[in-house]
Amino acid sequence: AATTTTSTTTTTTTTPVPVGATLTLLASLVEGNARNQRDLLQSQSIAVLSYLLSQLQPQQRGDDQMLAAIESLTVAVARRPKIVMQIAYWLLCNFSIWIGAKYSVQRQLLAMLRARIRATPALFSGVFDIQKVIDVLHRFYWYEPVADTR
Repeated sequence: AATTTTSTTTTTTTTPVPVGATLTLLASLVEGNARNQRDLLQSQSIAVLSYLLSQLQPQQRGDDQMLAAIESLTVAVARRPKIVMQIAYWLLCNFSIWIGAKYSVQRQLLAMLRARIRATPALFSGVFDIQKVIDVLHRFYWYEPVADTR
């Protein structure tokens, strides 16, 4: 029996994922809906979303729209401090999501965090303390990556 093998070439393109639209949809689903908010909290959906977003390349995300949509999501659940805290911890303070973002987006993120922390300092006391700031600076901004010399 003769077998033939054919070769195919797969081209991978990086098309933008509509992250902002997806987060806006999520915000509209949970706004004013206690059951959906409870499910969002109990299923650890924000943590899963954080992981998925950290797996995307910066050019796939649309960081400007994503940040605005996260703000909309935060406003939609403003009366649920536990969800707001999860959004802050898993999405806003997860710098592995934001390290590849443009400088202007990173500035907007930090301004948003500063405003949130000033508005509700008790909520952020365990989420964003000085040790976390130092750890983030050390991990993401402190050192230049060393080129592999092998």
